[in-house]
Amino acid sequence: MLSMILDVAYAYIQGDDTVLRDTLKKYGSNYVLFDQEIIVSNPLFGGKFYALNYLSCAKIGQVDQRFPMMSSKCEYENLWESVLITNDRCNIDGKIGRVGAVIEYTGYTGAIQQRLVNSYCIINNDGTLDLSRATNRFVRTLFRDQIGGIRNPQFIMYRLNDSKLHRGIPVPISQNLLIILYTYDEVWFVDGNWTSGYEDRTSRFYNSSLYRGFVLETLDGFDLVYNNGYVKIYRLK
Repeated sequence: MLSMILDVAYAYIQGDDTVLRDTLKKYGSNYVLFDQEIIVSNPLFGGKFYALNYLSCAKIGQVDQRFPMMSSKCEYENLWESVLITNDRCNIDGKIGRVGAVIEYTGYTGAIQQRLVNSYCIINNDGTLDLSRATNRFVRTLFRDQIGGIRNPQFIMYRLNDSKLHRGIPVPISQNLLIILYTYDEVWFVDGNWTSGYEDRTSRFYNSSLYRGFVLETLDGFDLVYNNGYVKIYRLK
């Protein structure tokens, strides 16, 4: 039973679509369920994710019962991307913005250290990102306005290392904190064309079966057979 729990946790959090398929076949199941409580919490992601994350890292020997949750580098590397808006100024092609920093984790299990790394220049969205084109249900729900339309994010981000547009959708969590989403929606206007931003994803959270199944609503080798927005059930093809 414990082996099955660890295998399923790993397939959800660190496994891709292939790992998830293989895990279901190993235990003779044709269905996989993603519940909102597993991934969604206040302010955006969280909930039971942390428990599954811990188990997924235990599966590969990165943490064990001697340590509480969020004691390993593995667990932090499975998280979504959060960007802190600092007071430092930056410049992209004459447009003044504020520097966005991400947390870098170093150390070893039980002795994790954190430091902020300046990574982005955050400037006002000039229409480059247009979420009215989005079809993703999760995104449209997050950015729905009071009259049922879709509001655009205030900001877009450029990478500081090469000044290129970073096509992650910034979700404001507080005045100085963003959580980033990556989708297949062609909502980014780049060089005269509308493109998606999924190729710019950063952490392995965005490759996980859980993110792909719940947020993106697509899993290779599966059919989505039930979806009420809160619970999503897939069947092996």
